[in-house]
Parts: sequence; structure tokens; C-alpha cells
Amino acid sequence: MQPALSLVLFLVLSQADHTLSFSQTLHMVNVLFRHGDRTATGTLPAHGQSSRDSRGHLTKIGTKQNLNLGSYFQSRYHGFFSSIPSNEIKLESSPVPRCVQSAQALVDGLYLHYQTTERNFSESQLLPIYSRPHDDNMISFARNCSLYTHLYTQRLNTIGKQIQTDNQDFINFISNKTGVDTNLKKIWMVADTLSCWKAHNQSLPSWVNESVLRKLQKLHDNKFDLMFGSPLMAKLKGGPILKKIISNMNSVAIERQKPETKLYFYSGHDATVSALLNALSVSNGLSPPYAASVILELHQSLDQGYYVQVWYKNTTVDLLNYMQPPYQLTIPGCSKDCPYEKFVELTKDSLPGDWERECKSLHYSDNQHGNKRQCNALKPSTHQREETDCYYTTKDFSK
Repeated sequence: MQPALSLVLFLVLSQADHTLSFSQTLHMVNVLFRHGDRTATGTLPAHGQSSRDSRGHLTKIGTKQNLNLGSYFQSRYHGFFSSIPSNEIKLESSPVPRCVQSAQALVDGLYLHYQTTERNFSESQLLPIYSRPHDDNMISFARNCSLYTHLYTQRLNTIGKQIQTDNQDFINFISNKTGVDTNLKKIWMVADTLSCWKAHNQSLPSWVNESVLRKLQKLHDNKFDLMFGSPLMAKLKGGPILKKIISNMNSVAIERQKPETKLYFYSGHDATVSALLNALSVSNGLSPPYAASVILELHQSLDQGYYVQVWYKNTTVDLLNYMQPPYQLTIPGCSKDCPYEKFVELTKDSLPGDWERECKSLHYSDNQHGNKRQCNALKPSTHQREETDCYYTTKDFSK
């Protein structure tokens, strides 16, 4: 047997074994996934301006990535949900068009085998997709959180400043070549833009080589540690969706209901995925690739009762090897099959109570330093800010 064929057969059989076990233990699945490949969201001043209308759009490759992701989940959970569209599956999405379109592609992949007379995927929708409000705090992070912005600015001015100092020569080089300012946020934009250009076979500037791209990617990977690297920041951003997922699982594990919905899908951004991973304390510190998925499965067995398995699938970007199984993650302090009560206990500090109130809180706990700091919330009617103030922003960090 050829090696490549052996590998494919192994993956198929492994997936089949995993699927068979679901009939006895699986009760619910929650999946947060990133949208697929998109065009660049920014541009480089020294290399001309692209039309704003063409920025951040889902590409054909991106559609295919999420179609494949849906096909993967159809295989993984075959027999767990109905073969025809039903209320067993619910989808929520960031209001950003590329996320809604990615959710639609995922649904098409879930029901790729489903046929109706002259059905046209582009003209019909198998399942409704709920688009979150434009001031959403759960998936798109568009809603203002004064405390988070204050903490993020502090982190940029300390850890971020050190990163910039350590890489100043390279950052100056990038600034001279592109015309962007010498700050990390601008460098992250350059990294994203050049990465998109390369992926879409667009012409790259002559000064761009593999070494430059690797250094830019390394700097870009720092982005999510700066955004969510402290427990409180992860709580404020990743906490809302984790709270929603736990609420979904509580209906089965605590309230002993038998909800009609078995699979919940949430279509979001790289920041959404990273925030959830950080809230669960399982982040690998790298930028989530397109169509990356965090999977939380609720199981039940006679000897263990209810338990949670956490998986991370970050191989869907590969159009040829998208059926590769995800990596199983371990919540710190628990086993891979984490008893539900222990899972809830270990993650409780990552869940916001009254999110709006906490975002405007005058005091916050800095878990990294074990002390309390004061933060004076800025009143909406003023535009002045002192160094210790929390302040409002309309910046959407999600990409």
C-alpha cells in the first residue's frame, strides 16, 4: 500500500472510531470558528491605495475553506444530528459580511450530501444565520469597554514598548519601505497586508523576502498576547462567549433538559478565537489561521457523568488536508476528559458577571501582580483623559 494512501486510510478509520463513540457519550457541541481567507483589510501608503470596497472581503478560497470545515464536521458528527436541515443546529455570526458568508459556506458543507430538486446553493439558505448586533461584545468585540481599553493601552505601553525596542531596527526598515508609522499596530497591518498579497499571488515589493515575512509574522503573533494575555483582559473579551457556551451546556448537564439544539456554531474573527483560547488558558500564543475552530464537546458516561472535551482545529486552511483531526487541549488543573463541575469551577474566573458594569469599574484586580489598581472611568460627556482614566473607543480589533 502506498504511504499516502495509508495515511488517508488511517485518518478515515480514526475518524470513524471517534464517530462511533459519539452515539454513546456525546450530548452537545459548541464551535467557535474563524472566517475563511479574505482580502487585506489595509494597504501600504508607499505602494498605492486599494479601494476600500475591496478590503476585508471573503475570497473564493475562504468560501472553500469553510465549506470544507462544514464537510469535516458532517463527517465527525455523522449520526449525531439529522441528515436534513433542522433546529438541531443553530448559527450565530459576527455582523461583518465575511463572517456571515463563512457561516453560510459552513452550512453548505454540513449538508453537502443533501439534495433537493434543482437546489442552488447561492440562492437558498439551508439554515437561518443569526447576525449579532453591530455593538456586539460576544463575537465582533465592537462594543466599548473602557476598562479593557485602559488595560490594553497599559500593556502596549509596557510589554509592547519593549517588543518595539527589541525590534526597532527592523521596524524602522519596514516604516521606511512602506511609509507607515513606527508603532506595533501599523506593523501588524503591514504583516497582514503582505501575507494576503502573497496568498493571493499579488506582486510583492522587491524588498520583501521570506526572512522579512517570517519576522513580520513573529511580530504579528505578539498581537494576541498583548490583547488577551492578562486574565482580566481575556475575561472581558473571551468571557462573554465562554459564558454563552457554558449556559448552553448547563441546560443539559445541570438543568437536565433535552434541548432540541445539539450543535451551536459561532462565526467570528481571529481575535474571537484567540480571546476564547486565552479565557480557557489553552492558547498556543500564535495567530489563529483562517477557519480555525475551538470545539467544546459535552459528553456523558456511566462512570464519569458529564465531562467536557476541548479541541482546537487549525489545519482547515489547507484545502487538501482539511480532514485532519483537531488537537485535544487540556484545561490547566484538569484532565482531557474534564468533569463538568470541575470545568465550570476552573473557568469561573474567566466569566464576566455584569459585563457593562465591570467595563466601567473604578477598581480592577490585576491577577498578574496580585494587587488592586484604581481606574477612573471617563464620563461619556467629556473628551479629556488623564493617564489613570479608563476611556471609550470605537476601535474594532477583530480581523
